Amino acid sequence: FGSTGPKTEFHPSASLRVYAPFWKVWWKEILCIIASIASFIAIVIVLASYDNHNLPTWRFKITLNTFLAFFTTLAKGAFMLPVSLAFSQSKFTWFLKPNPLYDFYILDQASRGWLGSLKLLFRVRFKHTVTIGAILMIVSNLSSPVTQLAISYPLRNNTASEEEAKMFTIDEITLGHNYARKLAETASLKATLPDNGDYEVPAPPQKALCSTGNCDFGPYQSLGVCVKTANITSKLLTKPISNLTLDLFEDGNGGLIPGLKEWNVSLSGKYGMLHQSPLTVISGELEGADTFGYSNNTRLLKARLLFYFLIYTSPLSPSKTQNLPADSDAIDDVIDSITEFKYEAREVLFHICVQTFKTRVRAGLDETSISDTVSQIDDPSNGIVLGRKCTKEVCQPLEEPGDLVAQITPPNAGPRKFSASYATMWNMAMGISILLNGKAELRITPNETLNHFWFSSFPRAWYRDVTYSNKNVFNPPRREIHLNNFLLNIATSVSSDLRYTHGQDGRPGAVVIDGTPLKEVSYLHIIWGVDILHRRRVCCSSNLPYHRHCRTEHGISRNRTGKCLRPGGRKGFRFGNSCRPQQRLPRSLERWSAAGRYSSEDFEEITSHATTERT
Repeated sequence: FGSTGPKTEFHPSASLRVYAPFWKVWWKEILCIIASIASFIAIVIVLASYDNHNLPTWRFKITLNTFLAFFTTLAKGAFMLPVSLAFSQSKFTWFLKPNPLYDFYILDQASRGWLGSLKLLFRVRFKHTVTIGAILMIVSNLSSPVTQLAISYPLRNNTASEEEAKMFTIDEITLGHNYARKLAETASLKATLPDNGDYEVPAPPQKALCSTGNCDFGPYQSLGVCVKTANITSKLLTKPISNLTLDLFEDGNGGLIPGLKEWNVSLSGKYGMLHQSPLTVISGELEGADTFGYSNNTRLLKARLLFYFLIYTSPLSPSKTQNLPADSDAIDDVIDSITEFKYEAREVLFHICVQTFKTRVRAGLDETSISDTVSQIDDPSNGIVLGRKCTKEVCQPLEEPGDLVAQITPPNAGPRKFSASYATMWNMAMGISILLNGKAELRITPNETLNHFWFSSFPRAWYRDVTYSNKNVFNPPRREIHLNNFLLNIATSVSSDLRYTHGQDGRPGAVVIDGTPLKEVSYLHIIWGVDILHRRRVCCSSNLPYHRHCRTEHGISRNRTGKCLRPGGRKGFRFGNSCRPQQRLPRSLERWSAAGRYSSEDFEEITSHATTERT
């Protein structure tokens, strides 16, 4: 290696001697490249066939990750063999002209791993095709983790046919009279118990039966109870108090207290209240066919269950110099802060209707919305207005319902007919009205003690939780929202109990709507852009032997394109079109030229012609 003797003269060969064809010289490398390409194709085919599909279930518990790891490793190992051999080939072809012996070491290190390949790239600087192999050696270390990044396993909902998803609906109310009255009364009472944030939002409709916790339902319709509210404050009359009798003054039972100021307000002089507190509410049912806000809607009137009125005081906000009461303030502090108030009145109509719902269940939570409501009967001439006339002992329908039926046909109902008998509607109205009539008032007596009273559960709940909670006393918009949600909860509760009772008991008129049960499953998603690195690696490795295979003509290496490669010193080969003889190869090199490779016996003779150039 350190010889300083005279250089051996090379003389051009007399003729071009090529004995071995290309495929015989490189058959092992070709097989490896074919195996690498086949592995890559297998990976692409399998991933493409399962992309956006459920994960495969293979025999012997083989998973997709196992398959991918095996074939990625196979492709990597198969393509690295020709790259490594190409480096070994370069170690000999590099010394067709005397070059630094250090280059031999660099090429040898490049064939061993990515660190040596980095050294080769630094020395050659992308001026020779050997850099392709160096780049492939470096990239191969990134192929496996990058390939794994191309695969993700997101979740999605798939149909679970063996599970259950159903919703109860009704197109006819077939309960007995007493049962209908009891159901309406119980459902209304439940609605007065706030369980959803103090009436900030309305209570949800009936929940679906969904065994998986994830279900979808198409639009469906059901008969139920709806509510409308009309502002009738303009109908109120305020009259001076006159003709007070002794029986109006009672001790603690709702009567007037001597020494306190009295107020009197009414609707048309018929429905009103006499009170002594700035916080008072009264509710009652309208008699007969009386109505203040719906007199022009005959079809709606004949679908009614009952009308009732609400009259309540609305305290005016204190002046800016006065502090508003906080949530923690005592009720007497709240009353003391009230200096003025005004009256408000509402007419509330409960009626039968057909509602169109949209329901989806996600993670066990129902999301139901009402997309449409139809509340007018088909033929008003066949209906009646369910008014009432009452004596001290009993209340009777204004008109005898008999066998009359209220029928509602919404658009897109198909063959379904929605109806309810007026007799059943009357009994439902009686159940609801039991809770709606009453009065609530809070007063401070002359001896500075609190005196409050209420009749029935509805005024108590409305007074305490809706109208005069500390947050609502001086906030009319918020009070209006809570009031509407409170009334809507009553209608929703009655409708849900009707649907559930009919469906659970299998009564006539019950219709079960089947939904689509869903189950969360993992599926395969491929990011195809990530596999570009692997594709380019395979393509480059398949072309590398062609760049490394050069036939020898008069001591000059020629590649497959016909261009000559000349040794170019430290920085690589020079390319040219002329192939004039430069120097003769030793016999060992000529033997390699004939066989296509150097043999191990030729190494000593080759290195004897390598000179060490030092700067």
